[in-house]
Amino acid sequence: MRKHKADLGISLDGDADRIIMCDENGSIIDGDQIIAALAIFWKKKRILKGGVVGTLMSNYGLEKFFNTKGIKFIRANVGDRYVKEIMKRNNIELEYNLKVIMDFEEEISSPNLADAVKKYSSKLKSDALLIFDGPKHPSNLPTLTFGARGISDITLITYGPIVPQHSGHFGNYAPNPVFRMSEILSSMKDPSGRVIIPGFYDGIELDKKTLKILDEVPDDEEKMMNDMQFKEPDNVGKNYQESIQYPSINVRGIESGWVREEVRTIVPSECIAEIDVRLVLESDPIRLHNLIKSHIQELGYYVIDRRPTKDERLKHDKIVTFVSSFDYDAFRTDIESEIGKWLVKSLKKTFGIEPVKKRTSGGSVPISPFVNTLGIPAVTVPTVNQDNNQHSPNENIKIENYITKKPFSVDISDRVEDVTKLVKKYNLGQFVVLDQAKVLGILDVKDIV
Repeated sequence: MRKHKADLGISLDGDADRIIMCDENGSIIDGDQIIAALAIFWKKKRILKGGVVGTLMSNYGLEKFFNTKGIKFIRANVGDRYVKEIMKRNNIELEYNLKVIMDFEEEISSPNLADAVKKYSSKLKSDALLIFDGPKHPSNLPTLTFGARGISDITLITYGPIVPQHSGHFGNYAPNPVFRMSEILSSMKDPSGRVIIPGFYDGIELDKKTLKILDEVPDDEEKMMNDMQFKEPDNVGKNYQESIQYPSINVRGIESGWVREEVRTIVPSECIAEIDVRLVLESDPIRLHNLIKSHIQELGYYVIDRRPTKDERLKHDKIVTFVSSFDYDAFRTDIESEIGKWLVKSLKKTFGIEPVKKRTSGGSVPISPFVNTLGIPAVTVPTVNQDNNQHSPNENIKIENYITKKPFSVDISDRVEDVTKLVKKYNLGQFVVLDQAKVLGILDVKDIV
């Protein structure tokens, strides 16, 4: 400690369930001393309820110390489950409870999350939701995001000959499915990028208060366009923040025939387009999908939800397969909500600067199952850098962002007094913290008391 001029030393055992610490002078602070310090701190903050549970291995000096401080001390057998049993039996608990959910399937649209929330809704019953996910503002200033767009998917398939045909023999004769797909896709937007399907933007109104919130986000759009290397943005909103307040249609991939070194002189047999439709709180995803489907039908296409039969191919000139699915809805929390005010205060305390407050994020996170099923407000605390190549090759996080995430996370958990005041004033009892681990695996839901 003295050699490195460190302020604090932490030593863990192999599986990190035991800890010894030391101060700047190298003096050892063992587990019992840490328990004693926490208990005194919590008692001072008036959040210690019922006493302290130790184990048969706890030092007698710890028990004697608690007796002098008027703190009840109870021993349990060694093991977390025995400690928890004693805590429940003696009604020893904090006045608040954090429940941590790690979603390991976020990058594949969290297919099991909604069902898991419904299945464990009684265990997940909470008053507010914090989400540690997504990029901060491009300035890398502390950021809070109070909403996110939802997401839904459409797969379109257009058809040419039943198998690819030689373009010399059958070009100008066999219909090319790529041109059919081009007709469909290009008909959905005008040259400025605005969706022209009637009714697509219905229900979205931005009043003066909302426009003020959007204008306060310090976007440098000239830099954004320079970094992404395009001249003009789509003309949906007057600026970036306005544009993401509306639903969108995005073609995220097209497949047909062969390209590059595998290119062949053929008329392809089919063309597949993968589309995502981003949703906002005011838009009904089923209605939007029906609008898109009706629009394609008005172009003269026979629309089905499967591949066509031979009879259908011979009967209908223009055929498209239309398959849609819904991942999760949009959500939005009032910036002036109590949880919003508390988080703004916490960021200002930690970083000494007013955080960027975004009404909604352009991206989607699987939060609506919690908001809709549990009926709770949610706020995202973004932590990674904006240019982290999210969902792309070479995804990354800046060391600066990794380091600055820690003090804020500690500050949230350390501000027990503020949490307690919030709990008592607004009858709140529990917070859910959703951490997007972004590692494929099974969903694991645990309560941490």
